[in-house]
Formats: sequence, C-alpha cells, structure tokens
Amino acid sequence: MPFRLLIPLGLLCALLPLHHGAPGPDGTAPDPAHYRERVKAMFYHAYDSYLENAFPFDELRPLTCDGHDTWGR
Repeated sequence: MPFRLLIPLGLLCALLPLHHGAPGPDGTAPDPAHYRERVKAMFYHAYDSYLENAFPFDELRPLTCDGHDTWGR
C-alpha cells in the first residue's frame, strides 16, 4: 500500500473518535459501526480506483483518471 494513502486514512481514523457520542441530526446517538463501514467503503473506493487507473505510478490524478509519476522515474 502506498504511503500517501496511509496519511489521509490515519488522519480520518484519528478525527473520527471526536465525533463519537455527538448526537445526530435527529437527536439520537450515531452508530459507530455505521461510520466504520463508511470509512472502509471510502478507503476501498479510493484504493481500487488507484489500482485500476494509476498503478504502477505514484498518484492518481482525479480529473483525468490517469497516473502520475512524482518521483521522476
């Protein structure tokens, strides 16, 4: 797994507990399992898109959906 994907995922995992226990829009407590599944789905969506469109390059350009080699190899 590329290191660049770990930074946003780690940040998201670090900030998600700050929302834990806060009431939702309807006043009920949110379900942590629901958020866990949403985070997993977002991560796999991004990673699968990288593998389909940009691998073996370093980055996925979101607008052109192609790979970019930032290390200049």
